[in-house]
Amino acid sequence: MALVTEDYPENKLDSSEVNESRKLIMRRILDLPEDRFGSAFTGTWKRNGAVIINCVNQQSVAWLKSQSVEFNIIDGYFACAGLPKGW
Repeated sequence: MALVTEDYPENKLDSSEVNESRKLIMRRILDLPEDRFGSAFTGTWKRNGAVIINCVNQQSVAWLKSQSVEFNIIDGYFACAGLPKGW
């Protein structure tokens, strides 16, 4: 999954927004009850102005999508999207 701005690719995340996004996602994961997920994500990285999140299963994808509408970092809201071909 990719966490991107609503108007991506015209407006891409910068390094500080990527770092803030990662911190926010991690806080939300750590706030979950222990029996809720376990290891549902195997990593994150920045690519082409997006935060790429490797989800273990569809439950993880659904949870991330449900959280993404609430992310408000600096001036914009962010949305989850599937990765385009070639990434």
